[in-house]
Amino acid sequence: MKEALFDTAKKGWQSPWLVGQCWIWGIILFCSFLAALGLRYTSLPSDNVTAISYIVNAGALFAGGLASGRRAGRKGWMIGGIQGVLFVLLVWLLSFLAFDAAPTINPLAFLCFAFAVGGLGGMIGVNTKP
Repeated sequence: MKEALFDTAKKGWQSPWLVGQCWIWGIILFCSFLAALGLRYTSLPSDNVTAISYIVNAGALFAGGLASGRRAGRKGWMIGGIQGVLFVLLVWLLSFLAFDAAPTINPLAFLCFAFAVGGLGGMIGVNTKP
């Protein structure tokens, strides 16, 4: 019987949706901590914070898409892309509710970029499954 796309959410802790988001937010938290240490204890200029955050977010989206695509085993581009969309929605929600801040970059470009990077990770993740 063919399994629907969102039926994978019924797997509990083994759900590709949850695993992907955990990877994304875990990588972002860890790399943000490393970047903060680097800014504090090295001569790294604070002008590089924007570039560092873009690189960290892109890497985290790729890894989250890869992990969720590998866990799902099929439709990696879609599952990884939706991971990117969920990430963007959570970032927008956090920035609006916690900081009362409007998006600083084009929201549609951010959404498309997150979908593309997560989808690429998902495609590679499906093909790395043993």
